Amino acid sequence: MIGNNEGDDKIGQILLQENLVTTRDIAEALQQQKVLEIQSKRKFKLGEILLFMEKISLPQLQGALLKQTNKAMQSREQSVKAKELADRKRSEQDAMRESFVQSGLIKNKSKSDNDDIPERKSFIQTIKGIMGGKSS
Repeated sequence: MIGNNEGDDKIGQILLQENLVTTRDIAEALQQQKVLEIQSKRKFKLGEILLFMEKISLPQLQGALLKQTNKAMQSREQSVKAKELADRKRSEQDAMRESFVQSGLIKNKSKSDNDDIPERKSFIQTIKGIMGGKSS
């Protein structure tokens, strides 16, 4: 992969997708990056190298960085929404289970019990019984 941000689109990939650079440009820039880092004892970003090599312009780099940032933010927002949905579903399941415990349909086990598989099977059987044996 090209770039440094794991899980996000790499700046090189974005520049390639936009047809602003070639794979050869990327390869040359990566090689130049190694040489410069050894000589200067400083890290350089791929976008900087491509800019120094005049393979891209500053506005092109800025556009690609903006696209990279937007994609990363969208990905993180989706992860947060997925976690919120999972938490909400778990809360709904807990509330449903609690209502079954309170109504006496299933027995309440203490949180210290490690083996809750039989309880889950009992809970599922109770639900199926209420629904007339239908399974979803």
